[in-house]
Amino acid sequence: MYRWHVALQTDAVLSAASRDLLQTPFVDEGGGTSFYSYGWAIFQTGRGTTLQAHNGGNGIFFADMHRYVDEDAVLFVTSSAGRRDATQISSDIAALMFE
Repeated sequence: MYRWHVALQTDAVLSAASRDLLQTPFVDEGGGTSFYSYGWAIFQTGRGTTLQAHNGGNGIFFADMHRYVDEDAVLFVTSSAGRRDATQISSDIAALMFE
């Protein structure tokens, strides 16, 4: 997943124009704090930077990926315990990374 993050920062997979689209908040997901953009949720952090996030699971495993694109940081958490655990762990680690 880290290699995917790195590839998305270069022209290896997408052109610069396509990367811009990937990071453009298109559809409000409710409340104006999260926007949908080509499979990613786009947020503005409390630091005024951009967070791209995507998560998902199959009822047994769950993964949560955060790309802090302005800060060149990535966070990827997987869990076999369900969504709530991986999401909380992601939140806790992000707080350690930036606070």
